Amino acid sequence: MTLDLLLESLGLNLASSFIYDLIKDIFQKNRELSLSDFKDELLKYIEIEKAEIASDSIIEFLAETGDIVILGSKIYSKESIVMTSSVGTKFQVKDGSSNTTEQTSIELGVGASITGQNGAEIRQSKDGISFRV
Repeated sequence: MTLDLLLESLGLNLASSFIYDLIKDIFQKNRELSLSDFKDELLKYIEIEKAEIASDSIIEFLAETGDIVILGSKIYSKESIVMTSSVGTKFQVKDGSSNTTEQTSIELGVGASITGQNGAEIRQSKDGISFRV
C-alpha cells in the first residue's frame, strides 16, 4: 500500500505539516507497518492548537502513552492545571499558549515553549506553580 492510499484510508491528507512530519517519523522507524499498527502509532500523539479549554475545578493532561503538544491555546481552570508525562512521553506547551488559574498564570510568547518528559510535571494551584522532574 502506498503512503497516499494509506492516508486516504485514514481520512487524512498532507495539508498539515504536523501530520506529514509525524507520518515521516513513523515510517522512518518502521517501514513495514500494517494499517492497524500505523493507526496505533498515530494515536500516540495529540496536538491541541488554538483551543480554549475551561473548567470550574481541575484540568489534567497526562502524556501516558504518547506525546501531548499544546500550541496557541488558552487553558483556564479555577482551581488547578496539572501536566504530567510518563517515561518515554512528553508534554509541550508553546507558541502563544497560556495556562491560567485564579491564583497563577503561565504565559508563553510565540516561539517559547515548556517541555516536560519522562515523568516531569507542572502543577498550578492555589499554592503556586511547582515543577517536578
